[in-house]
Amino acid sequence: MYILINSIVEKHIEDKRRLENNIVKIKVFKALENIFKILSLNDQLNMIIDEIKYIDDTSLEFIKFISYRERVKV
Repeated sequence: MYILINSIVEKHIEDKRRLENNIVKIKVFKALENIFKILSLNDQLNMIIDEIKYIDDTSLEFIKFISYRERVKV
């Protein structure tokens, strides 16, 4: 009887340990998934910033051109 109870308790402890390990693995996986999402969003944000810089540089060149043209006219 003692051996049977001891076996059931050991099995329960082993199952609990396995479940805890799986929960930790899931949490780590979710954390990694969130990190990759953040990195992806960061890359997208950097691309948008580069586009804004390009538009801003282009606008600045256009303003310089108009300004130069106006000075030359006068």
